[in-house]
Amino acid sequence: MPSVPPELSDYIVDYLYNDSRALIACSLVCRDWVATSRFHLFGRVTIDNARLCGAFCRLLKTSGGGIASYVRELIISKLSATDSELLIIEDALPPILALLHRAKMLTLTTLDLNPAIKRGLQLLPRSSTTELEVQYCHFPSFQDFAQLLDAFHHLEHLTVRGVSWSSTAFVPEHSSAWPIARAEHRPAWAMKLRSLTIGRDVDVSTFLGFLCSGRYCSNIVSLSVCCTFEEDADAVRSYLDVVGPSLNHLEVEWNPCHLGVNAVILPRDLSIENCEHLETLVLRCVILKGFSIPWVPALLSTLHSTFIQKIVFEIRVLGDLDALDWKWLDAVLSEPRFAHIEALVVKLRLWSALALSQEEARGIVCERFRLLGSRRILQFAS
Repeated sequence: MPSVPPELSDYIVDYLYNDSRALIACSLVCRDWVATSRFHLFGRVTIDNARLCGAFCRLLKTSGGGIASYVRELIISKLSATDSELLIIEDALPPILALLHRAKMLTLTTLDLNPAIKRGLQLLPRSSTTELEVQYCHFPSFQDFAQLLDAFHHLEHLTVRGVSWSSTAFVPEHSSAWPIARAEHRPAWAMKLRSLTIGRDVDVSTFLGFLCSGRYCSNIVSLSVCCTFEEDADAVRSYLDVVGPSLNHLEVEWNPCHLGVNAVILPRDLSIENCEHLETLVLRCVILKGFSIPWVPALLSTLHSTFIQKIVFEIRVLGDLDALDWKWLDAVLSEPRFAHIEALVVKLRLWSALALSQEEARGIVCERFRLLGSRRILQFAS
């Protein structure tokens, strides 16, 4: 049988990137196929139980570091255990994290930070990880969460979603006096972070209050935040005072728990006026039955960036589509200050009970956006 050139065999194996059985078979064919097969097999590793944690630790040790070099993303999920299994986690997790020196992305999801897991996370691969996602994890205190972040010296992208803590007792009443907010104690991750995403079910006011207190992450260029309380919006306003001038991309979602009379009002003082270099703006909202949505036009009216190129409206429609003043938006976005806009994207998610199809909804939006429609910048996303 004639030999296949390595560059061609690699190309063939690449097509099997999501077929683990085929990749395992390829890795046993010959030495030339091992590297490419392992690249896909171990590029993303998920540890979701104590037994797997122990087995993966043994695999990394017996491979002499060969397997570890292929791991680019590590997911630690649902790692709860009985007392006997806690010993396995305590023994296996620290060496795993220490060996994965090339992992660029770490995801922690659905974790309760018990002592064993907490000790393991103290040996995170500081030198390599640039992207961290913490989702639906519970910490004993906010200080434990802050200490987790301190383990990353080269963090560039941080996503926090569904994160909670039992205590914020170490936080003084006035955020300007936070004990670890002094400039000389500013952690390395705060200096290099470029992208911050704060999703739902997070105490936004505590987290952003901490960041504001030490002017952390002042070099952020991309910020995405979801607010549900007035305190959240106040914290966002304060944080935008710090990072606004450096932002190129901003995403804001306002879904308040307490609604006004027949209207979802913009929180007091929330403005994007100082986001002077903003290029992309994404606004997410929910149209409720019987409620108008004046907060979207109100926030947009504070936008004065002459660099804006793209505006996106992501709307979950549970009520009347005209609860949003489309004609006002059409008139304002047609002003000379928005002459540089290259795309206006509308993404509609319609409640199944509505007697309105996607095509009909898009037709209504097109009719309201007559001025922008003539510029051919209106787009729809699914």
